Amino acid sequence: MDQQKVDLFLTTNRKFFPSEKINIIRSKLIEADDTKEMVIQSLDYQDPTIMRLISLFLGGFAVDRFMLGQIGLGLLKLFTGGGCGIWIIVDWIIIMQLTKDHNYDLLMSSM
Repeated sequence: MDQQKVDLFLTTNRKFFPSEKINIIRSKLIEADDTKEMVIQSLDYQDPTIMRLISLFLGGFAVDRFMLGQIGLGLLKLFTGGGCGIWIIVDWIIIMQLTKDHNYDLLMSSM
């Protein structure tokens, strides 16, 4: 891909990815074919801030884990009542990083 397109993509979507992996993403995007551009642009990235809100209000029902594609952990969280509430509180803290990691994995699998 063109350097300008990569920079534009990273400028507009930086909040969706872990900051420590931005350089890796940049190099992979530059190496990618131009045919991948539409695929990369059309991926459904989860917003970490929205996921935090979902975790705060619907975390007891494991909606946050289901949205990240973690069905097994979502069912376990749902049936244990969020580990008697402890898991729910832990997810409030780590859900933003989990969301960014999920978006990174989604981007890397599409290349």
